[in-house]
Amino acid sequence: MSERAGEDALRAAVRQLALSADLSSERDDAFARVRARLRAVFEDTMQYVAAELNDSNKWVSLPPELLCYIAKLLPLRDRIRGALVCRHWRYTLIAAPFLWSSITISFESRTNLWVDIVDGLLARSAGQPLALDLQYRDEALWFGDNDPNASTIIKGVAKTVASNMYRMRSLTLVIPGIDGVHEHWADVLKTHAPIVEKAVIYATDSYYQIPTSLFAGSAPGLRSLYPQYFHLAQPVPPALLGITTLYCDRFDDESAACIAQLAALHTLTIASWSPLPSQTVCVQDIDLFLAGSESTARDRADVLRVFPRAKSVQYSLQHTYGDDASWVLGQAFPGDAKVTSVSIRWSRQLAAVPWEGIPADEIRLTIDLNSAFTAVDVDSYALLHYLASDDVVERWSQYVETATFPEAVWDVFLRVATPLLKEVTILLDERDDYGPASLFCTAALESAVDKPALATLRFSCQQTPPQRHRSVAIPALYFAHHVRATCRHGTLRNLILRDIVLVEPGITELGDVVEAVRYEDSCYCVDADEPKPWTWEFPMDEAISL
Repeated sequence: MSERAGEDALRAAVRQLALSADLSSERDDAFARVRARLRAVFEDTMQYVAAELNDSNKWVSLPPELLCYIAKLLPLRDRIRGALVCRHWRYTLIAAPFLWSSITISFESRTNLWVDIVDGLLARSAGQPLALDLQYRDEALWFGDNDPNASTIIKGVAKTVASNMYRMRSLTLVIPGIDGVHEHWADVLKTHAPIVEKAVIYATDSYYQIPTSLFAGSAPGLRSLYPQYFHLAQPVPPALLGITTLYCDRFDDESAACIAQLAALHTLTIASWSPLPSQTVCVQDIDLFLAGSESTARDRADVLRVFPRAKSVQYSLQHTYGDDASWVLGQAFPGDAKVTSVSIRWSRQLAAVPWEGIPADEIRLTIDLNSAFTAVDVDSYALLHYLASDDVVERWSQYVETATFPEAVWDVFLRVATPLLKEVTILLDERDDYGPASLFCTAALESAVDKPALATLRFSCQQTPPQRHRSVAIPALYFAHHVRATCRHGTLRNLILRDIVLVEPGITELGDVVEAVRYEDSCYCVDADEPKPWTWEFPMDEAISL
């Protein structure tokens, strides 16, 4: 039946049903009853049709457990959208409190929605422990330029959050340092939070002191604190006495005196280091991360004077270049260290300080010697400049047994003797054609000296984050050339190819110089995981914007 014929048949059926009605009573009332009857028949029919269609729709008929598992992998805003797909999805998702126990909101211009949205989302979590991230962005609101009721609305949001502090597991507040607005959240920070484990508090404009009554003076579960524009000062808030991880944006005499009293502390990140006239000494066994700009690039001797029992001192070179970069790398890697393992990998910036901003897609190097001496956010040119100075390569290569290098760094080490090197991983640069690469060019490899007795050689096409290439095709002949030119006796026991597929030509030639070829997928390799950042960043990818 054509669409037009179907419409004509429907009109005829409606007309027949209407004319069959009892019109002996008041005509207007009779027609109203007919309209109601027709509407009920139409809605029942459409629900029946929808049910028939849903029977064949696998997404609608997903088991609730599987639907909730998928929703848990989505950002909050997509979970909200998922609950609007149909009544079945809405009922299933809203009835699962764990889906709403992690909430990230960026408050912008729609002030009229703030209180209702926060109330509604918190209600969905149904008493579950909460992870709450809140950020205010449009600062014009805080002066009442856009909404004269902004302060009252913010107070309402703060009151709602305060009433849920008893179940707060993780709290992130990025708030403007404006007195009227800040005071609302200062009251929240003084509320008892018995199960809070992590807190990030960031005042965007002004410095404040962390209140002595933080979390009502007791937070037995608090282990991680990241204050920004909140200063540590005496007396130490009792809630901080159990923390193990601390981010300090301004290390000076006052904050040093406080840190010295945190006996449980084992991880400390310092974003800015001021002179310490008082000669404070912190005796904890800690891992120390010097993040941010050159103000934290302290002489290792000065650092160890303040932290004599530091287990490690790790440096960031986020804003350090040229000769300054070589000096900082010299502090990160003591000249008397006997280097047995070297790992140089690409990563996102790890120590970007929030107030300095994080450049989009900025990729740097992370360097690790002996799993004890570390430098991050290293520019590749700065590293090559450092390697060319003061016999650094010779010192590193003398005892090294395992190594991970980008192409350019491996090229440097091929020019020196590495008598103990047994295993090396080479991180390939991204290119369309690997043929012209010096790594596989026979002529370029002729200068390799004193070939190491490698047992394992790994090539990785994982590339720089966040890219993950699958099945990059590279001719086997290239690898055969490299093995002959760089391995002692021109042979190799194990060749491992990560995210690489061998293609002709050269598979036969490769078999002549390699005993075994193995394949790896970076998705299943622990050493391919990105290192954790030293600082914190608001999870905008997860946020809903209001």
